Amino acid sequence: MKSLAVKCTASLLVLAALAACNGDSTGSRPSLAGQWIFRMRGSTTTPSLPAGCQVVGTIRLAGSGDSFSGRMPVPEASCGGGYAAAFDSTTTVTAQVVADSVLLTLRANGYELRQTARLLGDSLGGAGSDGWSLVAARRYPDIVPLDRATVRLTGAVTRTVELYGYGAWNGVRFVSAAKDEGVNLLATSALVPVLGAGTYTVSNSTATPLYGDYLRFSGNKIDPDVQFTSGTVTITQADAQLITGTVDVTGPVNGGSEQARVQIDFTSHRSGFPQ
Repeated sequence: MKSLAVKCTASLLVLAALAACNGDSTGSRPSLAGQWIFRMRGSTTTPSLPAGCQVVGTIRLAGSGDSFSGRMPVPEASCGGGYAAAFDSTTTVTAQVVADSVLLTLRANGYELRQTARLLGDSLGGAGSDGWSLVAARRYPDIVPLDRATVRLTGAVTRTVELYGYGAWNGVRFVSAAKDEGVNLLATSALVPVLGAGTYTVSNSTATPLYGDYLRFSGNKIDPDVQFTSGTVTITQADAQLITGTVDVTGPVNGGSEQARVQIDFTSHRSGFPQ
């Protein structure tokens, strides 16, 4: 049993291995409490208009015994039919432990995704019978600042704000829970590889790997808007789940002559399901 458990922990997404594991051999009741990077893909259970959705985000589950639940402050969702906007800051996940399985339900504005998973240590994994639906989650200790970004603006704009990591497979994005403020640093070309450890140049030219901006909505208009013309993104640590690093970029404010500098310290999840 011990050697099998070691094999099962090798990969979060090797679902066949997870299915082969029998969970906690000590007979104690497993706890799901803590912070997780949570990923679920499947069809909503809305009878009148089901839609295929993928939802990724950070969640803190709390509870005891067999029942746990939590809210996902900034879910990153993509859905067929344009229903992604339904997954906002009201999105919740409930988890019910039944024997060696966990019944998971993700809810938002009348939409639901459901999936059964297996718990093995700090990983959850499960696949639906349709060959497409699946869930995968990884728990992290509280000392890891999941999806946290400290954003500091200086120069023509002075502001410090905490934003959430919003995910980008070959870039980084950060937003507020209300999505009225954010930073985008995206690939200038589809040929830009997945970001790994290293330093990447930012500008408004396709000759560099990344481009981006800082935006804040205020009074039904964007103010300020800082389009980055120079700077860098430095990734200090990267794996299939998380990237950690810093941003130091500058650009004109609202297209004028005044400049703002944006500096960020961040830890953010990656979009989608790790390959």
